[in-house]
Amino acid sequence: MISLQRNFRLAILLVLITSVLAPIVVFAGTSSTSGGVGDANCTASKTITQGSTWTAYVRSQCDLGIGQIGYTWWTVRQYCAPSNTYTTRFQSSVGAVNTNTNSFQRSFAGIQYAFCSSSIQLQDLGQHDFKTINNTWRPTVNRYEIHY
Repeated sequence: MISLQRNFRLAILLVLITSVLAPIVVFAGTSSTSGGVGDANCTASKTITQGSTWTAYVRSQCDLGIGQIGYTWWTVRQYCAPSNTYTTRFQSSVGAVNTNTNSFQRSFAGIQYAFCSSSIQLQDLGQHDFKTINNTWRPTVNRYEIHY
């Protein structure tokens, strides 16, 4: 009887340790568009990764260095359909850029999921900014994902 209790406790302990050490499943998705500014071929993208919290990324990339690369505005929010409410997690109505380079990336990480009685739509929204002396390209790229 003592051996059975000890084995049972050991089994419970192993289950607990395994559940703590097991990796958290992370889901990720990206929306992007490609175009150009001057002689540079560029890609504007938004990515959302989901795990115990979620992260929104904005990324602007060109194959050549250009005068300005970044975004003109960026909004990260959640939408709850039953209550028709948006929970804004980050909003920048002014842009951010890197100069004389070929890449720009920012993230807003560790976002807690807002309460909703059904699925939540995660939204990573914004307009990118690519500029050379003579050309400007400002595509809008939005990424939407459902979180259950």
